[in-house]
Amino acid sequence: MYFPYESVIGAFKRVGVDAAFDEKTAEAVLSRKIRAWKALGEAERLRVAKALVETNADQVQRFVEKLKRAVTRRIKSVRILPLHGSAVEWNSVEEAIAFIEKYNEQSEPQPVVKYEVQVLYSNGDRIEGQFADKRDAIKFLRAYKRNAEGEAE
Repeated sequence: MYFPYESVIGAFKRVGVDAAFDEKTAEAVLSRKIRAWKALGEAERLRVAKALVETNADQVQRFVEKLKRAVTRRIKSVRILPLHGSAVEWNSVEEAIAFIEKYNEQSEPQPVVKYEVQVLYSNGDRIEGQFADKRDAIKFLRAYKRNAEGEAE
Protein backbone atom coordinates (compact mmCIF):
# COMPACT_ATOMS: atom_id res chain seq x y z
CA MET A 1 0.00 0.00 0.00
CA TYR A 2 1.25 3.47 -0.85
CA PHE A 3 1.27 6.23 1.76
CA PRO A 4 2.05 9.77 0.61
CA TYR A 5 5.50 10.96 1.65
CA GLU A 6 4.05 13.81 3.69
CA SER A 7 1.90 11.45 5.79
CA VAL A 8 4.94 9.29 6.58
CA ILE A 9 7.01 12.31 7.61
CA GLY A 10 4.11 13.57 9.77
CA ALA A 11 3.66 10.21 11.51
CA PHE A 12 7.34 10.01 12.45
CA LYS A 13 7.33 13.64 13.58
CA ARG A 14 4.69 12.75 16.23
CA VAL A 15 7.36 10.80 18.13
CA GLY A 16 10.15 13.29 17.48
CA VAL A 17 11.84 11.52 14.56
CA ASP A 18 12.72 13.54 11.48
CA ALA A 19 12.26 10.99 8.66
CA ALA A 20 12.58 13.50 5.82
CA PHE A 21 15.20 12.68 3.19
CA ASP A 22 15.96 12.89 -0.50
CA GLU A 23 18.71 11.69 -2.81
CA LYS A 24 21.01 14.50 -1.56
CA THR A 25 20.73 13.44 2.10
CA ALA A 26 24.16 12.46 3.46
CA GLU A 27 24.75 8.91 4.72
CA ALA A 28 25.65 10.23 8.18
CA VAL A 29 22.31 12.06 8.39
CA LEU A 30 20.39 8.95 7.30
CA SER A 31 22.27 6.84 9.86
CA ARG A 32 21.33 9.32 12.60
CA LYS A 33 17.65 9.15 11.58
CA ILE A 34 17.73 5.33 11.61
CA ARG A 35 19.32 5.32 15.06
CA ALA A 36 16.59 7.68 16.29
CA TRP A 37 13.95 5.23 15.00
CA LYS A 38 15.69 2.21 16.56
CA ALA A 39 15.93 4.02 19.90
CA LEU A 40 12.14 4.32 20.13
CA GLY A 41 10.21 2.06 22.47
CA GLU A 42 7.36 -0.17 21.37
CA ALA A 43 4.70 2.33 22.43
CA GLU A 44 6.25 5.09 20.33
CA ARG A 45 6.55 2.80 17.29
CA LEU A 46 2.88 1.88 17.68
CA ARG A 47 2.03 5.60 17.74
CA VAL A 48 3.76 5.96 14.36
CA ALA A 49 1.80 3.01 12.96
CA LYS A 50 -1.46 4.37 14.37
CA ALA A 51 -0.74 7.82 12.90
CA LEU A 52 -0.08 6.28 9.47
CA VAL A 53 -3.35 4.35 9.57
CA GLU A 54 -5.35 7.35 10.82
CA THR A 55 -3.83 9.78 8.33
CA ASN A 56 -4.42 7.38 5.43
CA ALA A 57 -7.71 5.92 6.64
CA ASP A 58 -9.42 6.03 3.22
CA GLN A 59 -6.57 4.19 1.52
CA VAL A 60 -6.36 1.65 4.34
CA GLN A 61 -10.10 1.00 4.12
CA ARG A 62 -9.95 0.50 0.33
CA PHE A 63 -6.98 -1.85 0.74
CA VAL A 64 -8.74 -3.89 3.45
CA GLU A 65 -11.88 -4.20 1.28
CA LYS A 66 -9.85 -5.36 -1.73
CA LEU A 67 -7.91 -7.78 0.44
CA LYS A 68 -11.11 -9.13 1.97
CA ARG A 69 -12.64 -9.66 -1.48
CA ALA A 70 -9.53 -11.46 -2.72
CA VAL A 71 -9.15 -13.66 0.36
CA THR A 72 -12.80 -14.60 0.81
CA ARG A 73 -13.73 -14.96 -2.88
CA ARG A 74 -14.64 -18.53 -3.76
CA ILE A 75 -16.00 -20.11 -6.91
CA LYS A 76 -19.76 -20.40 -6.52
CA SER A 77 -20.40 -22.09 -9.87
CA VAL A 78 -19.12 -22.58 -13.41
CA ARG A 79 -21.68 -22.18 -16.20
CA ILE A 80 -21.27 -23.62 -19.67
CA LEU A 81 -23.61 -22.48 -22.42
CA PRO A 82 -23.31 -24.33 -25.72
CA LEU A 83 -24.90 -21.77 -28.01
CA HIS A 84 -27.39 -24.20 -29.52
CA GLY A 85 -28.53 -25.49 -26.15
CA SER A 86 -29.57 -24.32 -22.73
CA ALA A 87 -27.21 -23.28 -19.94
CA VAL A 88 -25.90 -25.92 -17.57
CA GLU A 89 -24.28 -24.98 -14.28
CA TRP A 90 -21.57 -26.81 -12.32
CA ASN A 91 -20.04 -26.31 -8.89
CA SER A 92 -16.41 -26.76 -9.96
CA VAL A 93 -14.01 -26.37 -12.85
CA GLU A 94 -13.48 -30.15 -12.94
CA GLU A 95 -17.21 -30.78 -13.43
CA ALA A 96 -17.35 -28.14 -16.16
CA ILE A 97 -14.40 -29.72 -18.02
CA ALA A 98 -15.99 -33.19 -17.75
CA PHE A 99 -19.26 -31.81 -19.16
CA ILE A 100 -17.53 -30.24 -22.18
CA GLU A 101 -15.44 -33.35 -22.82
CA LYS A 102 -18.53 -35.58 -22.85
CA TYR A 103 -20.87 -33.14 -24.57
CA ASN A 104 -22.25 -34.59 -27.80
CA GLU A 105 -22.28 -31.67 -30.23
CA GLN A 106 -24.07 -33.79 -32.82
CA SER A 107 -27.11 -34.46 -30.58
CA GLU A 108 -28.51 -31.03 -31.36
CA PRO A 109 -30.18 -30.21 -34.68
CA GLN A 110 -27.66 -27.40 -35.32
CA PRO A 111 -23.88 -27.57 -34.75
CA VAL A 112 -22.35 -25.71 -31.81
CA VAL A 113 -21.60 -22.12 -32.77
CA LYS A 114 -19.63 -21.38 -29.60
CA TYR A 115 -19.30 -22.18 -25.90
CA GLU A 116 -19.86 -19.49 -23.30
CA VAL A 117 -18.09 -20.07 -19.99
CA GLN A 118 -18.93 -18.12 -16.84
CA VAL A 119 -17.10 -18.53 -13.54
CA LEU A 120 -19.26 -17.02 -10.79
CA TYR A 121 -17.83 -16.06 -7.40
CA SER A 122 -19.38 -15.82 -3.96
CA ASN A 123 -18.68 -12.07 -3.85
CA GLY A 124 -20.47 -11.33 -7.14
CA ASP A 125 -17.39 -11.25 -9.39
CA ARG A 126 -17.73 -13.02 -12.74
CA ILE A 127 -15.15 -14.11 -15.30
CA GLU A 128 -16.42 -14.94 -18.79
CA GLY A 129 -15.05 -16.41 -21.98
CA GLN A 130 -16.48 -17.30 -25.39
CA PHE A 131 -14.93 -20.05 -27.50
CA ALA A 132 -15.58 -21.35 -30.99
CA ASP A 133 -14.78 -24.97 -30.13
CA LYS A 134 -14.60 -27.23 -27.11
CA ARG A 135 -10.79 -27.54 -27.16
CA ASP A 136 -10.41 -23.79 -26.58
CA ALA A 137 -13.05 -23.80 -23.81
CA ILE A 138 -11.27 -26.66 -22.03
CA LYS A 139 -7.89 -24.97 -22.50
CA PHE A 140 -9.31 -21.78 -20.90
CA LEU A 141 -10.75 -23.67 -17.92
CA ARG A 142 -7.54 -25.63 -17.36
CA ALA A 143 -5.43 -22.46 -17.53
CA TYR A 144 -7.93 -20.69 -15.28
CA LYS A 145 -7.77 -23.55 -12.79
CA ARG A 146 -3.95 -23.33 -12.68
CA ASN A 147 -4.15 -19.57 -12.09
CA ALA A 148 -6.83 -19.94 -9.41
CA GLU A 149 -4.96 -22.60 -7.36
CA GLY A 150 -5.70 -22.33 -3.69
CA GLU A 151 -9.30 -21.21 -4.13
CA ALA A 152 -11.99 -23.55 -2.94
CA GLU A 153 -14.02 -24.72 -5.87
